[in-house]
Amino acid sequence: MLRIVELREGSELERIRPAWQDLARHCGHDTPYVLPEFLLPWMRRLEGRDDCRFLAAWQDDTLVGLAPVVDRRVRRFGVTLLKLRGFPEAAPTPPCDLLVRSGTGGVVEAFFARWKDDSAWDAIELPTVPAESSSVARRVELARAAGFEATCEAVLETYHLPILGTWQDYHATLSKKTRQNLRRGMRYFERAGSTRFASYPDDMTIVEARQLVAQVVFRSWKEHEQGAGGWNAFLRDVLEEFERSANLRLRFLLVDNSAVAYLMEVNFLGCVYAIHNAYDLRFQPGNAGQLMLCHALERAHREGFGRYDFTGNKDYLRRWSKATRTFRRTRIVRPAAAIRVKLRAYDWIHQRRAGNVLEGTDRDKERRKEFFREYKEIEMLYEIISPDAFLSPFIRDYTALSVIGLYLLLSNSTTACSVWPESARSSTSSTLPAISPCGVVMKCAMSRYPCTVPASAR
Repeated sequence: MLRIVELREGSELERIRPAWQDLARHCGHDTPYVLPEFLLPWMRRLEGRDDCRFLAAWQDDTLVGLAPVVDRRVRRFGVTLLKLRGFPEAAPTPPCDLLVRSGTGGVVEAFFARWKDDSAWDAIELPTVPAESSSVARRVELARAAGFEATCEAVLETYHLPILGTWQDYHATLSKKTRQNLRRGMRYFERAGSTRFASYPDDMTIVEARQLVAQVVFRSWKEHEQGAGGWNAFLRDVLEEFERSANLRLRFLLVDNSAVAYLMEVNFLGCVYAIHNAYDLRFQPGNAGQLMLCHALERAHREGFGRYDFTGNKDYLRRWSKATRTFRRTRIVRPAAAIRVKLRAYDWIHQRRAGNVLEGTDRDKERRKEFFREYKEIEMLYEIISPDAFLSPFIRDYTALSVIGLYLLLSNSTTACSVWPESARSSTSSTLPAISPCGVVMKCAMSRYPCTVPASAR
């Protein structure tokens, strides 16, 4: 006999953590995003916006099912237009699913019966569910049988690499251009200093690893994007959670013992998942991110993992693998014309806003990258020519460009200070030179490379 319990507080979720971890390892879902190590920090990130409405299915003292859903209200002009129930969602929404212990029947039916009897929602929307999930078709079938409108559509494809042979065999399948770029990148860093790869827990303590992560993220574009403060605080919590469960691996590219790139991985059910990465923008010409991925794939081959999941859909991932995994969105809507109309309006507004945010993020990132590419070329010429009187007329202009680069790295530093440890911030700041700005040249350059600069620096 199944017993369904609704969980509305974080403390209630914490109490079932051991049973939850056991369930996640004995259900059909195979990504680490359904683990409490990920979902609990994700819920804390969305605290105050979503209302927790998790459902737990118990059979005697065994947790046999978990529906990690929340209530979200869509408001316009102070009026609640829609009440959506679904997975805790915020860009980028990770894959999720209903967890059902293998060999246990009736769990999906019990969850749906509980939702059908609850009138506090207009639509149930479960985004980014793996297409192979056994519960997807069953949910749609139950909803349509009960008179609800139910849809299921593909919304995302991510890249992964099935590991089938040796590293040498796989490396030989990479394109000639990719192999050349990797060799060129290593030569770039070897010219910059003593270069090596290191990882946690093999080569350092967790305290040292956290400090290196903070330094890399602080110098990357990911520290300065809109909403980075909340996202980076969430990543700090995830790092701590997975470190306690011994599933965490952090990889670094070090130049003279200073981290210039990092990659966070989680090992789960014999697979490796790339959760987050960043690299120091000052070393962009060396393709640090690609070198990190190459090193991570080599280690995954040598350590005997079955699959490496990139958890992304960027085009550059195609150079590593063309194998993809499909995720679907399931939506169940109450049979009311007004709700369907409001949902269509909501979809249109949501897609428009998401498109604008994506376009703006990509545009700003490309502007920063363009600036750093040109600045590195100027810096290289300066190092070659100096000291020489020829440079005298250009010193003020070069100084102004250096200040712009400084503020591109340190913009949003107030948010960063609230997220990363003091030791990481102080060591990062000490490596950056103190330069006097030239206001006129800066304003001209800023018109081409927009960024936020404090008034005191203009």
